Amino acid sequence: MRLSNLMQTALIVSITPLLAFAATHTVQPNGLGDFPTIQAAVNAAVDGDVIELTDGVFNGPGNRNVRYHGKAITIRSHSGDPQTCIVDVEGEFNGINERAFSFDRHEGPDAVLAGITIINGNADGPCPGCDGGAVFCHDASPTIENVVFAGNNALLGGALYAFLGSPRVINCRFIGNSAESGGGVFFDDNTEILFDRCVFYGNEASVSGGAIAGEPYSTVTVTNATLSHNASPDGGGIAMRHGNWTITNTLIAFSSMGEGVFPSSAPTLSISYCDIYGNRDGDWTGILSDLLGVDGNVAVDPLFLRTVNAGGDCRIVGKSPCIDAGDPKSPPDPDGTVADIGAHYFSQMARMVAGATDALDDEPRDEMNAGKARGTDLSFRITRDTVSNDFVARFELPEPTPVRLQVFDLRGRERDRPLQTTLPAGRHAIAVTTADLPSGLYLYRLQAGSHVVTRKLSHVH
Repeated sequence: MRLSNLMQTALIVSITPLLAFAATHTVQPNGLGDFPTIQAAVNAAVDGDVIELTDGVFNGPGNRNVRYHGKAITIRSHSGDPQTCIVDVEGEFNGINERAFSFDRHEGPDAVLAGITIINGNADGPCPGCDGGAVFCHDASPTIENVVFAGNNALLGGALYAFLGSPRVINCRFIGNSAESGGGVFFDDNTEILFDRCVFYGNEASVSGGAIAGEPYSTVTVTNATLSHNASPDGGGIAMRHGNWTITNTLIAFSSMGEGVFPSSAPTLSISYCDIYGNRDGDWTGILSDLLGVDGNVAVDPLFLRTVNAGGDCRIVGKSPCIDAGDPKSPPDPDGTVADIGAHYFSQMARMVAGATDALDDEPRDEMNAGKARGTDLSFRITRDTVSNDFVARFELPEPTPVRLQVFDLRGRERDRPLQTTLPAGRHAIAVTTADLPSGLYLYRLQAGSHVVTRKLSHVH
């Protein structure tokens, strides 16, 4: 049926205002974009607008403590790659505790934060400024997607704190964050929160929940997540109280302190097609003890790639028992096969293209994956040379030792190997040329004999 000219005109008039007001604003680290800072762009934006951050490192006033002011806007990287777009909160600045973003005006799911890395948030100060080292949510329901949280700190929720609301956390990585409770994430009473395909690696909490901690009466959904090498006295992976928890297709492994899951009080728990394995103080313990072997739950070595201890990549090799071990009723993996357990699926299509065996099958795995403790008492620091502007790795060896120094990006990809040889006893200084590396956050991994140490550094051209 054809519309009359009058009806067509009315329809165009009614739609045009919706289209006319949506805009994309560009912000650059040097302040030369459409607006000088992220906050200035937010202040000028209206619902539906997009604020794109170009590659580089954003810091300083206006690029931290950014508030959405209740607006349904998107802040994202222009490239879509969090490796190249970094918000550096710079920790405690002039005695004031800082974080990157706050959602505290009833923002809904159309308030989006995507495709960036947040580092050095520090909210460990007098409350209420003590929670959420990188992102703070109060009575808000934003969408947080493809965000890397690295090296942030707070009293509660080293990277992310939520109270009330229904935040959705999708395809995010929490690496090396710390708090008293909830080294990666802490959520308070009556929060409804979703974690989908998220990785938690190397987070620590001094009290509970190395990766995730939640208070009573919340509703929590964790699906296709990987929690690895986190630490806390109560729950190296997860600490839960009451509430309704649904955990599916999730891997919780190798907590260096605490059990995989610690319930301080009995929650309503549905856990299925999960692998809980290699956690120092136990795996299927407490209220989980009768759930091993039920509903697809297993306790098997996931067979991580060797790079797991470097960049928190947490991919699995082609022989992993987690492949096709997820809930068969879950959406299939992108290669069309049954869902794998964990955040990273193994591409069987790539294996078919490569031939009978996949190159990843032959990658040596880190000894931590077999539950063997590794030494960490190796003095290792990295400083920037004031003349060359390159990094210099400094360490001391008590005896002649095989040494390997590697540089990884946050996806766990090796970007450089400045050193692999046997060095004599004594002090050593190794130059690491960074001219060929794009701006971003990197992990420097030094292995000397049985000792392994990793350091995070931000590199800016």
